[in-house]
Amino acid sequence: EHEAPDAKSADANIAFCMAMTPEAEQLLPVLQRYGFETLEKLAVLG
Repeated sequence: EHEAPDAKSADANIAFCMAMTPEAEQLLPVLQRYGFETLEKLAVLG
């Protein structure tokens, strides 16, 4: 499911985090803990 997680996900996370609130950014470690390795899936919900 994840293609080139290193480059693609990093760029996506950087771009998405720029638009994130500090509160949402603090949730990232929690989301990763529950299986959200990147925020790409959450970006669709937003």
